[in-house]
Amino acid sequence: MADDLHAAAIRSAWRARPAVVLAAILGFALLLRLVAMATPSIIHPDEIFQYLEPAHRWLFGYGIVPWEAHYGIRNWLLPILITGPMALGHALAPATNLYIVLPRLFAVLVSLTLPATAWILGRRLSPAHGAIAGLVTASWAEFVIFAPHTLSEQFALAAMLPAAAVLLAAPAQNRRALAAAGALLMLAGLFRFQYAPALATLALATIGRRPDRWPPLIAGALAMAVLGVLVDLATGLLPFGWFVENIRQNLLQNRASYYGTLGPLGYVTWFEHMWRWWLIPIAPLVWIGGKRYPALLATAIVHLVFHSLIAHKEYRFVELSAVLFILLAAIGSVDVADRLARRRPDWPPRLILGTIAALWLVASASTLSGRELNGMRVEGSDTLALTSRLRADPDLCGVALFANDLVEWGGYVELHRPVPVTSYLPGDPMLHGRTPSQALAADAGRINRIIGNPDGIGIPAGFTRTACAAPAGGQKPTMCLYARTGQCRGGSATPFALQSVFDRTDQLIRDAARADALRASRLSKGALAR
Repeated sequence: MADDLHAAAIRSAWRARPAVVLAAILGFALLLRLVAMATPSIIHPDEIFQYLEPAHRWLFGYGIVPWEAHYGIRNWLLPILITGPMALGHALAPATNLYIVLPRLFAVLVSLTLPATAWILGRRLSPAHGAIAGLVTASWAEFVIFAPHTLSEQFALAAMLPAAAVLLAAPAQNRRALAAAGALLMLAGLFRFQYAPALATLALATIGRRPDRWPPLIAGALAMAVLGVLVDLATGLLPFGWFVENIRQNLLQNRASYYGTLGPLGYVTWFEHMWRWWLIPIAPLVWIGGKRYPALLATAIVHLVFHSLIAHKEYRFVELSAVLFILLAAIGSVDVADRLARRRPDWPPRLILGTIAALWLVASASTLSGRELNGMRVEGSDTLALTSRLRADPDLCGVALFANDLVEWGGYVELHRPVPVTSYLPGDPMLHGRTPSQALAADAGRINRIIGNPDGIGIPAGFTRTACAAPAGGQKPTMCLYARTGQCRGGSATPFALQSVFDRTDQLIRDAARADALRASRLSKGALAR
């Protein structure tokens, strides 16, 4: 009996009022995410060219159109959401970068649904479960680093997690709560349709045997689907035509595999790289926590298996599984504390829980020092820093990207200047036997700024190095800015304009006739593409 009482003391070791605990968790989470936001980076080009750049193009009339937009394989829900804070930032301070800061702040605020939901799910078990689950998800480095990035996975998670909390607790008679859960599940699917197997698993695992709960859930989902249809119609797309075309392009025509493939165990290796040796204790804790919430464990596993069967893999695709695994592991760690309390009744409960919280914080900091996650944290920060300088350059009339990956550039959304941008890549068929440096030299009159490697090799005569940048925290410059005096001379169009380079190289539009026809279509000539 004494052991049971001591274990109960573990579960109630934090006696602060729930509102105070939740506020502390969210405040800590916000602080960490604002620190991460202070170092702009590019975790994946999609956050720029699929979401921020379209929003910028919608508002300001210029920007890059990626191949996905030519084929119409994505809906406009997320870019439209981003236009709100982007427009507000521009209206409040048009001469600053607030137009790009506010969308990232919006993403940070949306990400707070994770620690909030974790606290709710944990507290249903005990105050200690809630505090640890909230603390871990607030501070886990991976979630902090991802938070400021406008990726569809982040927004889909923010919709799905509250729905999971409702489905795991709402009684059948609470039809409004179930309808809200259905709407949130559909919203998650609109953000990221690849979540469909996980969303179906969650619904089936929570209410599959309760037929009286299905009608309000379906009604809520259908109501949100209507919003999706309205967005499609307003942006010149057939209702859910983007879904059909995405399946055709990426699965049937296997276009996604162009960007790389991994075997069925690719994500297992990725988890090992991201979580390092902490994966060893986390794995059994996930199993222990999964006994508390088997529906969440099943959802995470189905999502991981589904994406493991697809050849093209990116870690962000399974961020849902990562979130659920860490959440369940946090809950499982409190259950382990209960067991430890029974064996060591002489140990103070708060000492045990404090030790567990400290270990989680150490684990989070340790993962951040790993090459994989730290690389994501600083990816593209050097190029973004130089592009930010160009934004305020009064003499800028044309810029060239040279000897760097064009998809790691921040796009017109970062430059925020309607000036010509060119790019020169090895293997571009328009080089016609020339080297990229020779093509750049021929176009030197069109541009007066170059972002290139610090060695200066291939930079045309007349350009001098004016600034350099290194990835955040780095000492050795990796990108430099070169400038020449004088204005840009026009003339005939260059085949190395950034939009043309996107169309014929990295973005897979090989058939010129097909590309021309698509650009003449309503989609590419309408208000969205401009």
